[in-house]
This record gives sequence, structure tokens and C-alpha cells, in this order.
Amino acid sequence: MTNKENIIRKKIIESALDLDKKGLNQCKAGNISVRWKKGMLITPSGMEYNKLRPEDIVYVENNFKAHGKRKPSIETPFHIVVPGGKTAIRIGDELNINLDNEKIHLFDQQTKKRIN
Repeated sequence: MTNKENIIRKKIIESALDLDKKGLNQCKAGNISVRWKKGMLITPSGMEYNKLRPEDIVYVENNFKAHGKRKPSIETPFHIVVPGGKTAIRIGDELNINLDNEKIHLFDQQTKKRIN
């Protein structure tokens, strides 16, 4: 694991804990993924945020092959399919972040109407 990858893994955990404190995700509900190389880093399935360590974050290739000691989130396909979609948040030229939270409502960008 490179230093840059380790920093991203730590930021994923930090973000998960922050969302938990704000009541947006509780304990292990919802997921965070970050585009990395030819895939993404994503929170593991069924693991409480306060127990996460950088090595628990799972790398998943775009072909869905997972690498790591944990199973990736069950919603991994949603996170992989979204990269060019309007729900992905672009950061710089090399990273996309995707937050998955049941409390977030999606809106059509043109009509501004809620779509979920």
C-alpha cells in the first residue's frame, strides 16, 4: 500500500466517523467509496465504523474483483456503476467520492424534482 493510498483509506474512515457523529450514517449503515486506480476503495460490509482500520478498506477493481481481508459493501455495484453519473462528486482530476446514505434525497438536475 502506498502512502497516498493509506492516506485515502484513513480519510474514508475519518469521513465515515464524521457522518456517524452527524447522524447521517449510524454504526455501519451507508458506505463511502473513493475512485482509486482502475477501481475504488470502499468501506467493508457489516463493519462498525469505530472499529475500522486502513487495512479494512477494500480495493475493488472495475470488474468487481475485490482485494483485501474484508468483503466489500453489498452495494459495491452501485458505487462502481455511478462514476460518470450525476451522483458522483468529483474532486480534482483523479478522485471521485461516492457517499451512499438512505437519508439523502436525489434530485433531477434539470427539473429540480425529487427522484427518490
